[in-house]
Amino acid sequence: RCPSPRQHDRPSWPVGVGREPSPRVCISYAACGWGWSVRGLPSNDIGRANAELSPKQLNEPDNLILLCPTHHGIIDGQHESYPPELLKGWKNTHESELQKRRSGHPTSTNPELFAPSRFPRDLVDGRIEHEIDVLRRSRLFDGFDSEAFSRAFASRLTTGELCGGTRALRSRGLAWCARVLSPSASRQDADRCLKLARKLGDCPEIDIAAACISSQRHGKSVALAELAVIGSPASRSASLKVISQHDGPKRAVEWMAEARLGVAELDPEGRLFVLAQQLEMGRTEDARETVSSLTDDDFADMPGLHHLVGVTHLLSAVPAERHNTVIRQVPFPVRQCPLASSAGALRSRRAAYKHFRTSAETARKLRLRDLATLDDDYALWLQLSDPDTAEKGRRLLVDNLRQPESALRLVPFGVDFGVDLDVQEVERTIEQETARNGGITRDAAAARLALSFLQPPDRAAAYLGRHFADLRRHMPEEFLRFLQVEMFCRAGMPERATEIMTLLQETGIANADASRLESIVAEAKGTDPIDARTKQFRLTGALVDLVALVRELESRNELDGLCEYGELLFARTGAADDADRFVRALTARQMTQRVIHFCEANFDLRTRSGTLHMSYCWALFNEGALLQARSELRKLSGDAGDANYKSKPLTDHPHPQAA
Repeated sequence: RCPSPRQHDRPSWPVGVGREPSPRVCISYAACGWGWSVRGLPSNDIGRANAELSPKQLNEPDNLILLCPTHHGIIDGQHESYPPELLKGWKNTHESELQKRRSGHPTSTNPELFAPSRFPRDLVDGRIEHEIDVLRRSRLFDGFDSEAFSRAFASRLTTGELCGGTRALRSRGLAWCARVLSPSASRQDADRCLKLARKLGDCPEIDIAAACISSQRHGKSVALAELAVIGSPASRSASLKVISQHDGPKRAVEWMAEARLGVAELDPEGRLFVLAQQLEMGRTEDARETVSSLTDDDFADMPGLHHLVGVTHLLSAVPAERHNTVIRQVPFPVRQCPLASSAGALRSRRAAYKHFRTSAETARKLRLRDLATLDDDYALWLQLSDPDTAEKGRRLLVDNLRQPESALRLVPFGVDFGVDLDVQEVERTIEQETARNGGITRDAAAARLALSFLQPPDRAAAYLGRHFADLRRHMPEEFLRFLQVEMFCRAGMPERATEIMTLLQETGIANADASRLESIVAEAKGTDPIDARTKQFRLTGALVDLVALVRELESRNELDGLCEYGELLFARTGAADDADRFVRALTARQMTQRVIHFCEANFDLRTRSGTLHMSYCWALFNEGALLQARSELRKLSGDAGDANYKSKPLTDHPHPQAA
């Protein structure tokens, strides 16, 4: 007996039958979600089995009743109060009601039959509210089948366990189902949901859903006119979606400007839509302005904003040339995507980290596995790249590499951040994953590609070629061919590299890419690499070519070139590593005035970089500013009375004049 269903720790859906005061019994296992007990079976848990019945009779369906564990114990513990006749009466009444409900079509049945007063409406209403929120928040993301969810939700609202909710909430839920189903191939389901929603009540969602259906049936203009009459933030956001469906998202954003609408006049869903399109269109300044207008209420109502806000903050620390990649995924290799390290950039990176963590948690609650994984990877990248959290991030990475569900996905991180991997074990795991899934998975392909970077040059090209067919199932073929060219060149096999380059050129590649490949192959054939890479950068001005040039200059200790192009690279990236490289070159060339100017202009970087701070101290010393040099030296970590501290510039600092 269940006079108050609130005694459950989790919701159950009792059906009231029998004597006053209306006892309630949890009949449905699926709705209760607790588990089930069988009345009549001879087990240690059930002490009421009739010894005169045979095992076959005990297992007859007529002798079965499903109960939650709480009421199973109560009923079987009070034999006299709950005789078999009473239990069978409850069961017969329940089955009779369900049979009546199943006999009619939802559109031809009186909705009042689905909401008997004896249902625990507070619990049902709470569940309906939850399902509406799931539909609203999840339908905007890939990986969520909004049509299937809406059809199932509508069925539960009309003939299922949610039909006992209040008319107003069921009306709102059906209106949302109608709106989501409106663009589908068959609009009959949307029409049915809208018709039932109107029978049950009146809410703003009904008018918006009707306009969305009109958009498909009568065109964009009719729908926009209907939504304009409503004139609410939700209807204006719906107008954006209508225009996007007909003319594309770019046109929808342009329409906002023509209609003189700001993001403040939209609801949180509309702001999410606008922010997503601004990022997609490369309008990062507009995206930052949108982010600055968001409130805590916006995030609470539409938690999907956390992901997009995280991306927006992250872009503040990423070179513009990498924006198109970063808004979609974590770049690979991650260490080749420099992150700005100024105080402002670090604040943006840390804000992005927090938003990605929150987004991942929310996505898991909504069962959006792909989004949760993506946000986890963004957060891990930022954690590993932050000097204050790098060690903690490394421990997390090592721990997750031991977990079967995440090990393969994180192999690229392990390679990039120098984790000692058991390559043979990774190979075995890739083979096992491939066999179990009937083909290589995306995570296995990423792991295999990462392993190719651990191979010696001569073996790396062969390894990539051996697994090329599997890798191109998940990665662009052009990208893989580029890697092959580079690997063959590093292995001293320019002829093979030329063959691959010819294949690429036949398929059609951009002029800049063709020139880049020709430069790489020319180097392998004996052309001066610095000269070739300098010409390539001057031709394209691309960040990737500037990075390649600076690394070649560094490998050959070409200080004059590093002083020139190292400064350009730091100006493009703002990364701490690029600042250290540039200042080391200046110091080696004894350009102390430039060192002082750079370190003072980048005070926040200097305070966090031992290399910059020590360079600054030596530059001041060499310029005769002895007191200031001594003052700055004291700010460095260590004991001023320690001999190692005093000799640190001579032993650790890469300055020729120090010796």
